[in-house]
Amino acid sequence: LLAALGEGKDNFVQCPMEALKWEERKCLILEEILAYQPDILCLQEVDHYFDTFQPLLSRLGYQGTFFPKPWSPCLDTLKCHETGRLFCIAVTHLKARTGWERFRSAQGCDLLQNLKSITQGAKIPLIVCGDFNAEPTEEVYREFSNSSLNLNSAYKLLSPDGQSEPPYTTWKIRPSGECRHTLDYIWYSQHALNVNSALGLLTEEQIGPNRLPSFNYPSDHMSLVCDFSFNQDPDRLL
Repeated sequence: LLAALGEGKDNFVQCPMEALKWEERKCLILEEILAYQPDILCLQEVDHYFDTFQPLLSRLGYQGTFFPKPWSPCLDTLKCHETGRLFCIAVTHLKARTGWERFRSAQGCDLLQNLKSITQGAKIPLIVCGDFNAEPTEEVYREFSNSSLNLNSAYKLLSPDGQSEPPYTTWKIRPSGECRHTLDYIWYSQHALNVNSALGLLTEEQIGPNRLPSFNYPSDHMSLVCDFSFNQDPDRLL
């Protein structure tokens, strides 16, 4: 959650102003990162990179790259230290609000087209993280589901049938009312990667009656955390 939006400008009417202050929230964000100890960390709405995230996370051994809008020309791939295998991580934040569904679809198509080139037509395993601002019923979700990159959504792992998204990844109260949506996803190359585990999402009781953000949770969206491993024979499933 962008500090510039969080501090009163995004209308979290049930959240105490003290809980929205950056000095309060940044500690919770960093505590959450330390608790999960991810190998790869993807953040959106970052407006305190150079004064907070870069200096603090670098001390923990992280190397970071910051790309402000409107361009994010991150075209390098990463390499696994243990196996030497290349893989690609992408992070995105699509246009918000109702009425922008076609624009999100166009953004998704553009991203997929670029990722096809970067991954050499899905030869390089891919993970795409982000706030898509789109429910699973939207066209952009179907574009990712049906892409030639052979992507699947990691958080289906938590559903009883393995085919359904979580009931929500964000839950907030604004002057217009209470809204609960599934907007955030981790897509992955299902032919090349396995989802070994996924962090369970907060229950309604854990979130509390005033919803997100709060003194306990620093963003209006919940963290998605997954453990992946490489398939032994990725080409067989492509």
